[in-house]
Formats: sequence, structure tokens, C-alpha cells
Amino acid sequence: MSCKVSKEQLWSWIDRDAPELEEHLATCPQCRAKAAEIRAGIETVESAPEPATVPLSEKIGPYVIQRLLGKGGQPRVHPEDLQLEVDFGKLRSLGAR
Repeated sequence: MSCKVSKEQLWSWIDRDAPELEEHLATCPQCRAKAAEIRAGIETVESAPEPATVPLSEKIGPYVIQRLLGKGGQPRVHPEDLQLEVDFGKLRSLGAR
């Protein structure tokens, strides 16, 4: 008998630890095998060591690096503090107060 549960649905059930997952796996050897494969892949990724990182400098151009905000699939993210040199004389001549 062929199962109609898609791989996407199986991933969704595993991701949110859905109660219907175990009920379905109890009766479907095909999905039981797929679920074991998915869980093994998740375990491999979760147990992988953190990749080595290159230390950041304290500044990048005019930006001062304060701290790490987050990391993930995208590059590491840091808040920045832009330090500008302002010529207040020129600002006043443009009408700024």
C-alpha cells in the first residue's frame, strides 16, 4: 500500500513534534523509514562542531563593532556605531540650528 503523506508533511510533523506523527508511523513502515532518515540528518547537523570563525577587528571603515547580535544561515550580524565628523559651521550655513 502506498502512503499519501508527503515528505514536506513528514518534516512538518517532526519539526513541531506533532502527536499524529507517532500514530502514523505506527502503521506506515514507508514513513517510519523516511522519518528515521530525517531525524538522523537533523541529529548530524545538531551535533556538528561550530565552524571556526575569524576574529573581527574593532572597526570596519567608519563603523565600530560593539557585539555579536546573532548568527545563522546568513553572515554574522553586529550592531554598528557610525562615528561621523561633523562641521557644524557648514551645517549652520545650510540653515541647521
